[in-house]
Amino acid sequence: MIKGLVVWLVTAAPLLGCSCGGPWPTVKSAWQEAPAVFVGTVVSVRPDDSIHGVQVRVRVDEAFKGVTKGQLMDLADGGNDCSLGLKAAERHVFYLEIGKPGQYYLQLCTRTIDSAEPSGEALLFLHGLPGSAAATVISGTVGLMDGATETGLPGVTVEASGRNQIVHRTLTNRSGAYQIVGLPPGDYTVQMKMPPGFAADYVSTYGIGKGGKDRATIQLPAKGSASVNFFLSEDTIVAGKVTNMNGTPLQGFCMQLIRLKSDPDSGSHSCTKEDGSFEIKNVRSGRYYLRAKIEVPVNRYSQQIVFYYPGDMKFATAITVQRGVPTTGLSFRVPFR
Repeated sequence: MIKGLVVWLVTAAPLLGCSCGGPWPTVKSAWQEAPAVFVGTVVSVRPDDSIHGVQVRVRVDEAFKGVTKGQLMDLADGGNDCSLGLKAAERHVFYLEIGKPGQYYLQLCTRTIDSAEPSGEALLFLHGLPGSAAATVISGTVGLMDGATETGLPGVTVEASGRNQIVHRTLTNRSGAYQIVGLPPGDYTVQMKMPPGFAADYVSTYGIGKGGKDRATIQLPAKGSASVNFFLSEDTIVAGKVTNMNGTPLQGFCMQLIRLKSDPDSGSHSCTKEDGSFEIKNVRSGRYYLRAKIEVPVNRYSQQIVFYYPGDMKFATAITVQRGVPTTGLSFRVPFR
């Protein structure tokens, strides 16, 4: 046996589906509750048919709780919708649960891994130990969403104001993370100052709190924590009008922006109104093709007709979208009755 190796044991049949709900723990709560917390590197991943998943070997690079540096662990990542999808050479912050002595496992539907970015939210807290453990902590991220990918935004002002109207401010770091430590217990409103060229999408909270579109209200218990995460989109508009060759407005065309070198079925959508106008909001900056589609009846069936801006069925002219700069007045003329 390899020295320092602990093995995750499968004690029940693996689940083939997953449904996670309920509150998600903050970084501080996850650290408090997990018996083992560390930064680790995935050494190897191998299939394991007995769990319909994989066995993942992880090396401890930086230990914070319950493990030692250099320790190796074999962990199971089962074949269901909640699988973490770990890959070799990845680095994460791990929060592991313990079964029998010396046997750790990946717990589903909770904070099990975090980014190991040195300036990320998790390591802001962990590198602040033991001081961060003894104080209240408000933390989170400000990020730009592009599908399922979040890009942290640095230099954004985040404010926490209590009942006494005293405002506590900080800036997000290079990873888009922030942390406010040592506030008195109580109720707070946490909000951010919107950077130019962006728009509020939504806010999520961990701990006791409630998020809105651009702010959150939280309850901060003594030595407790709350996490408020701001998700933004680019404040852009692509708008125009679809007409036939005689200038008659055409309703019912579904307009789609397709980013160059991406999936042709991806992108932002909008459909033309009665006056032929369309407007697509919060488009990520970049270069796009604009496509117009409509379903027309043919006998007992329907046929899809497609045009590309500025109105051709085969050739397209690319449109450049810049953050915070409206792209309006597009004239889309198609040979359609």
